Amino acid sequence: MSNTTLRRKKHRNKNIKSFKTSNTSYHLEVKSKKKGNKIVFEVWQTDRNGNIGRIQTFAFRKDAKHLADFHNEKQPWKVNGGLPKFFYD
Repeated sequence: MSNTTLRRKKHRNKNIKSFKTSNTSYHLEVKSKKKGNKIVFEVWQTDRNGNIGRIQTFAFRKDAKHLADFHNEKQPWKVNGGLPKFFYD
């Protein structure tokens, strides 16, 4: 291959962006549910496509709210479009 062909390929690959680095956001919310005599608090994730999944179940609302508030503020999984499905409860 000639040098001009190599330069073109190298230059073209530098400008490619991953589609996952776009503005993909998600939101976590706390819902209460009655199981038998107890009330449990579930953290649910909703992404911008409308996909919903239960992340974790807590016995105390304070713990569930802490997890939801942290993820809503920091958005550590934003690049992936939310928490991966293998983290779902």
